[in-house]
Amino acid sequence: MESTWMSLLLLLMFNSEVCKSEVPYQTKEVLVIGGGISGLAAARKLDNHPSQLYDVTVLEARTDRYGGRVWTNRKLFKKPIGAETDLGCAWINPKIKDNPISAIVRKAELETKVSGPIQLHVPEADKIFKSDEANKIFSEVFSIMQSAVDTVKANGTDVSLQKAVEDEIKRHKFQGDQTIITNILRNHHAVTKADYSAMFFDPVKQFGWNTIVVDGYDQVLDAIVSGLGPERPLSINLNQIVRQIHVDSDEKKVIVRTKDLKQVTADVVIVTVPIGVLRNEAILFEPLLPKEWYRAIKELGVYQSQKVIVGFSEAFWPTDVGVFTMTTPEGQEPFIQTWFNMQNLVGAPYLIGNLYDTAAEAMEQTPVEELKQKVIKVLGKLFGEDLVTQHNVTTLVRSKWSGDPFTLGSGAYPRAGNNASMWDILSTPVCPYIYFAGEYTSLDGMVGAHGAYDTGIKAAEQIINGRCEREFKRQQKRKEEAEKKDEKKEEKNTKKDEL
Repeated sequence: MESTWMSLLLLLMFNSEVCKSEVPYQTKEVLVIGGGISGLAAARKLDNHPSQLYDVTVLEARTDRYGGRVWTNRKLFKKPIGAETDLGCAWINPKIKDNPISAIVRKAELETKVSGPIQLHVPEADKIFKSDEANKIFSEVFSIMQSAVDTVKANGTDVSLQKAVEDEIKRHKFQGDQTIITNILRNHHAVTKADYSAMFFDPVKQFGWNTIVVDGYDQVLDAIVSGLGPERPLSINLNQIVRQIHVDSDEKKVIVRTKDLKQVTADVVIVTVPIGVLRNEAILFEPLLPKEWYRAIKELGVYQSQKVIVGFSEAFWPTDVGVFTMTTPEGQEPFIQTWFNMQNLVGAPYLIGNLYDTAAEAMEQTPVEELKQKVIKVLGKLFGEDLVTQHNVTTLVRSKWSGDPFTLGSGAYPRAGNNASMWDILSTPVCPYIYFAGEYTSLDGMVGAHGAYDTGIKAAEQIINGRCEREFKRQQKRKEEAEKKDEKKEEKNTKKDEL
């Protein structure tokens, strides 16, 4: 009997020690501010962590959707299918190595299509260059831009891409029509900006955007939010307009206050709102972020990019062509030079045109009827005025990213003279509570949705890998070493005094 009680006592003692050693870590509450693709990527990465240590909630300002500048707006169309209603991100660049968007598309088994052949129109010369001829011209355009960038990097001094391209035009021995190629170069959206950095421009990442998600780019977002395979759905709260992020050092918590005077607490936050919103100081940080962070956010450029989607009762343009683009003579401001053929991709008689910067901003304020006439005039240059006017416009929809209070612009770009260290500053957490993600936090992030997605993954990994905890230990070690050094110095001085 005694041996039995002894065995039970030993067993209880053993189990007690095991339980002590297996006390679980405390769950960390994480708030992701902004439900764009970078925020969703961060939330998904944390929520998928095998330890399940992270209780993640996404706070999204909009009342009716998440996604940020990814917006497949089927509500504005009579007979929507998908890709023809994308007012934001729409294209995937398969040339980008390890493109995470391509990986999601494959896992979710989303249907994609390639835009198809390009057709170049030169109205002032009454010329049309089809597929192979057009590709040859654009290959030379690419070559000139690459040479311009390579020269700047070799010299080691940054200049604007505009200047770099103009200098390269003077040096280049043209194989094709110099006037046409020069006009294409001068009207490239990055070249039209007087301060776009040549040092940080990558032509490879600017060309090759030729693949769409047939049912709309929002299918990519839905795959992230709903989860693939065993993944559980993300927690997203809409209509949460964040106005203040307050760090309570005493309680070791972050307090997030919203426009409707509510507040939520968390252990850490990941700020993923667009650069335009941050520059506008729509969110107050208490205490203020480091001065170098504010300096970096102001030094980056913010560009404007808009879409105009026009629909007709039937397609009257060549349906076997994927992209129609045209040159604009020197001295004339370009207005929707490039149109994507949705009839070719999704079987809908729609054309989608892109505008940039001053033309994009002006378009937002243009009355609908005036915009319609401008669109008809441009399409008349492409396909013939008589042919265009024979067909009625059934749909005319446009994006308005620069006037949207939750974006205040289309994205960030590197300005001539920017230092690469800026992106280290913008992507470094303000330890231990505030982390950052978004296309502006990474040079690679500025080239599309895949780049923004990667910044969200990076921010999540900083939390998972204990970036701030390691930094705290380093600071403590430096502090202890400094204290020991001071003690030795004081001890040495005391001995001198005694002598």
